[in-house]
Amino acid sequence: MSSTSIRGEDSVSAVKRLLQPQEDAAAKAKTAEPYTEQDWYINAKVAQLKGQIYTFSNFPGLDPSGAIMDSLTKEVNDLVSKQQAKLKKSQDEAAKKQAELDALEEAKKNAPLTADQLLERAKKRAAGEPIEEELSDAVKKLLEKSKGAVVDKTV
Repeated sequence: MSSTSIRGEDSVSAVKRLLQPQEDAAAKAKTAEPYTEQDWYINAKVAQLKGQIYTFSNFPGLDPSGAIMDSLTKEVNDLVSKQQAKLKKSQDEAAKKQAELDALEEAKKNAPLTADQLLERAKKRAAGEPIEEELSDAVKKLLEKSKGAVVDKTV
């Protein structure tokens, strides 16, 4: 009797192994975005709406009351507003990430010199070489503004 239960467990685990990819796919599908929000569906919906609008606008006898065109207009407006909301959300996220990157870059730029950098500068000074200094944006703007300017020396 114990040999039968072992075979039963083996067959169940084999079945379980066969069903595992399907269960994983089902779990992934539940967590993924709905198909109505995916790009392929939106592109297909836009193509469908274009065709319907073309048909009903070129053959006015098909929609004498204008109710179908009104519903198509409403559908297009809903689709556009959803896409604009999605775009705004992604732009907000991008702006947030850009602000984080700017803050990191600013912190990196304003960080004090490391010991290795100080040692390198001291070696250059001792050798008589010029030390390259990074100019701030404000100083660069002033230098650009002053280029080509005539200095009045008559005072």
